[in-house]
Amino acid sequence: MKKVLHLAFAVAMLMMGQSAMAQNVTTVFDESFDLFTDGSEESPATTDISTGYTNKLGTNLPGWSGRYVYEAGGKLKLGDGGNLQTARYDMKANKGVVKISRRVRALDDFGAMFNIAVNYSTKVTDYVFDNAWHDVSYVVTGASTTSTTYLKVTAAMAANGLLIDNLKVEQSESFYPAPVAKQPTQADGTSFTAKWDYISGSTGYYLDVYTKDAAGAPVYALQNQFVSGAYSSSYKVTGLDPTQTYFFVVRATNGTATSENSNEIQVVKVIASLDAPEALPASNVTEGGFTANWNAVENAEGYSLAVQKVETLKEDKTVVVASEDFAGITEGSVSAPGYPSLSEYLDKYTNESGWYAYAHLYAAGMVGLSPFSSSPATLTSPMKDLSSNGGKFTVKVRMGATQYGSYVAGDVVTVNVFNGENVVESKEVTLVEGLQDYTLEFTSGNAMTFVEFSYPGTTNRVWIDDVEISQDKKAGEQIESLVGTYDAGNNLSYGLQLPFDEGVSYRYGVTAYVTTVVGGEIGLLHSNVSNIVDVVYSEPTSVNDVDAVKVVKSVRYFDLNGRALAQPTDGVSIKVVTYTDGTISSAKVMK
Repeated sequence: MKKVLHLAFAVAMLMMGQSAMAQNVTTVFDESFDLFTDGSEESPATTDISTGYTNKLGTNLPGWSGRYVYEAGGKLKLGDGGNLQTARYDMKANKGVVKISRRVRALDDFGAMFNIAVNYSTKVTDYVFDNAWHDVSYVVTGASTTSTTYLKVTAAMAANGLLIDNLKVEQSESFYPAPVAKQPTQADGTSFTAKWDYISGSTGYYLDVYTKDAAGAPVYALQNQFVSGAYSSSYKVTGLDPTQTYFFVVRATNGTATSENSNEIQVVKVIASLDAPEALPASNVTEGGFTANWNAVENAEGYSLAVQKVETLKEDKTVVVASEDFAGITEGSVSAPGYPSLSEYLDKYTNESGWYAYAHLYAAGMVGLSPFSSSPATLTSPMKDLSSNGGKFTVKVRMGATQYGSYVAGDVVTVNVFNGENVVESKEVTLVEGLQDYTLEFTSGNAMTFVEFSYPGTTNRVWIDDVEISQDKKAGEQIESLVGTYDAGNNLSYGLQLPFDEGVSYRYGVTAYVTTVVGGEIGLLHSNVSNIVDVVYSEPTSVNDVDAVKVVKSVRYFDLNGRALAQPTDGVSIKVVTYTDGTISSAKVMK
């Protein structure tokens, strides 16, 4: 698995539904919203019924309130960022455990996200990934055992809204919340420690550990292993086969009722750190490219290669060190944007690797900034060496703000200059209506500079296009730019087709990676970067002539696939000579 979803604001999801037959069920409330008949599912009404003089929501359902709530033909629509809050009800029974159920439908093809809070505490964060109706239910704790309780349903990442119907709360002694299982922090192949969040009021837990057969059915190593104790939250499992992949689930019990299974956890080997690879001299160096090489690292499952281009200027000139039009983004529009993960590198959409976005949206050819919380949305450039010209450099950018798909004026974007991890300079841009070009001059660049566009507003959206960073440079200066990063899998070499134009050389570094537990989730652990290897191409004359005028530092041999050899093998090998002046030559040798 190479991609893992990371949401800083996400809460643990509780398991949906209960398979056990509920006995002595008490319905706290069951609201069908039949009184709200204006509009339809496909064309909801446009008047917010939770505000204004009439406040139709509170009039028909006393004590209920909300924001961005609209009628939809006997159902309710919540606008993006809107919420529906119930009146207060008595939910003291069953120690405040409740079952919340409802029907939900996103009005966008890509779905939507929603939260359910019990009083002040968010208990559910869930998603639908299409625009069909879904019946969902959750058993959660948190209702007050001494007073009354309300629910609050909130819609997010729902550009055209979220429909809800048949909102119901029930209580029963047979309802019991499932625990949330967590990634083990100890797993070495033959053993691991299963972990979960304990459930208040429980008397113990039942643990299942299993592999899966070809059809995906569980093959149990442990089944119904009882772990006693109200506050128990772990159990060490031993005697496992290191060649197998294991999974586990856990159920909570209070002695009367037993919950459904927790979320399923796949157990992966826990690795704390990886050594950095040793990058080796390039082989197969020609005017059209080269092969990068490195040594193996224990426990690594793959390697990532980063290649930079180094260009030496022949004359003074203004150099565009970064230019991005985001043309690789083809989905969405300002009125109906695409919703990616919370944060990501935009490498698959950009001309140059290293652009990073947080709390962002997609519209064809643009990146949108739309915060989901108090943290500003940001777009950050790749790191650049802007130490020339006393640190002076120019940023040109096209930006515009929209509200409900229409361009508006007055929003403020802050452009920050980072030298490493520190902000050293900031400028605010007050946007005028429409997509407009803005030019900013900065004076604090250094060898590790990032430019960040930051927008804190949660009402509107800011769109960014055509970013250009430029600087005046002198003849003889070197310009470094990231060519790209390449996943080499578990190979120890990688061939690149890159032209050695006049004044151009390359350098590369390698990191190792492995799938393991990172921050409590399955993710990729990366090593530090290797040593950096410079690759220079010069027109070959004679190997003997070169050797005669230069001092040899090292000699290495490689086969025709770029694999390092201890010595030349029978047939044709590549001889790579590294000299004390840093240059490298290569030639085929026959044994």
